[in-house]
Amino acid sequence: MPKTATLTPAQSTLDEDERQSIENLFIAYSTRAVQVLETCFKNINKLNDKQNKISMKTGKLLEDIELRVEGLNKLFEKFSTFCEYACDLFSLDKPHLEKEASEEEQTKVTLVTNSGTDTIWENEDDRKFYRDVPSLETMISAETLAGGKSEGDKTTTESTSGETEDETAGSKMTELLVRLDSATTGRDVDERVKRQ
Repeated sequence: MPKTATLTPAQSTLDEDERQSIENLFIAYSTRAVQVLETCFKNINKLNDKQNKISMKTGKLLEDIELRVEGLNKLFEKFSTFCEYACDLFSLDKPHLEKEASEEEQTKVTLVTNSGTDTIWENEDDRKFYRDVPSLETMISAETLAGGKSEGDKTTTESTSGETEDETAGSKMTELLVRLDSATTGRDVDERVKRQ
């Protein structure tokens, strides 16, 4: 139970029920303050990690994040002082204020130690885009794959515009590659190939 100084009924201006109610209120408030302190600590760490990532990529520090961290640090100091006193006074568990390893740090370690796994893909769609390559026969007509020639026609002939069939097939392939260059997902690739 709490480590409070006990007063004799003659010294107390409150009856036992009122005193117990106030004590329970202080315990509830202190418990909530510990939760707020832990949340504040986690938010400070998240913002610091975000700031570190941004500064590593751009070489700049964002003032917005710095201001939020500064405000959270002030709040953290106030709650930390109160929680230290209240936890001792009411025999509550101390706040858990250890920095947890972020998922990205764990992923980085996994990538270094387990280079043979599929941890290099950010999500399943990216993995499928690079790993599950569809067969061209299912997406492009056989005539297009054959370069516009029928099975019996193996000779190169002139088209009406003066280009050979090989040149026409080459320009079609170039157009396809230009369209595919802007594709970012497997679905984009499928749509651009089907437009042909």
